[in-house]
Amino acid sequence: MALEPPRHPAARDFLDEDLRATLRRWIPADASVVEVGCGTGDLVAALPNRERVGIAHSIDLAAEAQRRHPEITFEVGRVERLPPGRKFDAVICDRLCHTVTDVRAWLESLRDRLTEHGLIYLTTYNYLWEFAARAAETVGWKTPAPTPNWLSHNDFHNLFNITGPRDGSLRGPAAAPLAGARPRPAGQSLPGKLPLVERFSLYRLYALRRRDMSTTPRPLSVSVVVPTRNEAGNVAAAIERTPVMGSSTELIFVEGGSTDGTWETIANAIKDYRGPLKLSAYQQTGQGKGDAVRLGFAKAPATCS
Repeated sequence: MALEPPRHPAARDFLDEDLRATLRRWIPADASVVEVGCGTGDLVAALPNRERVGIAHSIDLAAEAQRRHPEITFEVGRVERLPPGRKFDAVICDRLCHTVTDVRAWLESLRDRLTEHGLIYLTTYNYLWEFAARAAETVGWKTPAPTPNWLSHNDFHNLFNITGPRDGSLRGPAAAPLAGARPRPAGQSLPGKLPLVERFSLYRLYALRRRDMSTTPRPLSVSVVVPTRNEAGNVAAAIERTPVMGSSTELIFVEGGSTDGTWETIANAIKDYRGPLKLSAYQQTGQGKGDAVRLGFAKAPATCS
């Protein structure tokens, strides 16, 4: 499918030209560049850098990319999780995040291929456009893609915090052009950078640099809130099946209005327990599961996760 031209190429051409113009501005001319999941190599070929490498996920794609752009080195590799190898000043991934099965492991492998001051340039679709993208595939305006990951900006931010790359920049056009429209000059994408408009942009480009992960993270404890009502038969199983997590793990039972002796069962279980977990129990003064959860959160230590 990557070798087949779309039936309506205007939107794709607009996005591709906008992305090429942006990367030409952002990536230093003397930087070594690799594009992971390069397809037919058109994006990396549009850059002026002397050292350019493309990594394709299949032999056929790599061969076609090499035919189109013989001046660039193309390799076949595991684009979902790069093995250790040469490091680059710029690692480009254009919308690849939507099809990898383990985004966290993939980001870690990209980070490990960066030079000390290198950057990952990560392009993603805005999850708010998921319905529109699926509708466009249904009517034939967009080439069907594998089942994608639709992640929000907060999802990406959390992944960046876990894996090490640090979110540095964010941009994107306001929307795709209508069929037949010409790609805009790069300077006309300024509206996509405005605070409110940015939230509705079609795609986003993150520039990520290494973050110092050498400091030892503070150990966190874990509190598990267990709302209970008429659950006397499940109390023992909840204690037995809860693993130890973090530096210590606490089970916080919150009982509310049981008629089967749940509160007495919890009290006896805590009295007899001699295990690695910390156990505590409270009775609701309000009603409903939401009230029970809020009470449990209020009783959890402030340092727990």
